Amino acid sequence: MKQSDCITCNNTTCLFKNSSTENLKQFSYERGQQIFLKDMLVKGLYIVHNGLVEEFYVNPKKNKKIITQTVIDGEIFGHTDYSGTKHALNAIAAKNTQVCFIDKDSLYKTCQKNSEWTHKLMVFFLDQLNKSYNKRI
Repeated sequence: MKQSDCITCNNTTCLFKNSSTENLKQFSYERGQQIFLKDMLVKGLYIVHNGLVEEFYVNPKKNKKIITQTVIDGEIFGHTDYSGTKHALNAIAAKNTQVCFIDKDSLYKTCQKNSEWTHKLMVFFLDQLNKSYNKRI
């Protein structure tokens, strides 16, 4: 794990770019390694720095992995569980991947300091809500 600096980061597609985010940590995962598991406590948000992550659940009747989302460079994941206390899904590195993580307290402080960035985050969450809603129709 290493401390990450969003301002000097070379990932231009990341929502956190230029956010002056505090306490962003970067982790490396090898292909097939779990990032979080269903029922683990939700402690913050994850961003793919580079690589590929799959969020999924296992269908208990068929014992089959159902991928709900594939996440690439600069994209956020783990957000569908953010308001809850436990993850509803699993996340795995689909190839060797670097992931940035921001804990809930640091995210809250960043939102308080940077209204422009908070607006971008809000738009991201609304887009995700719309995608989820459109899948049901």
